[in-house]
Amino acid sequence: MARTVVGVAANLCPVDAEGKNIHSSVSCKFAESIRQVGGLPLVIPVGDESIVRDYVEMIDKLILTGGQNVHPQFYGEKKKPSRAMITT
Repeated sequence: MARTVVGVAANLCPVDAEGKNIHSSVSCKFAESIRQVGGLPLVIPVGDESIVRDYVEMIDKLILTGGQNVHPQFYGEKKKPSRAMITT
């Protein structure tokens, strides 16, 4: 029986103080959880739009993990002023 291939969207994570060395990153808990239920995790890096279709054709399911903020211009909105952090 073939395993279900689950794509996990990665986030960009700088690993040096200058932010020049950036890794595609996914919490290990995503991969572990997918394996525990018999799936095969596939980390999908942020990047080249021209290969998105290839990834979509490779996977059976997709997990969008969240992460970087998407600039509102990409979904037809304007950036709102920053708001104060709420601490408890």
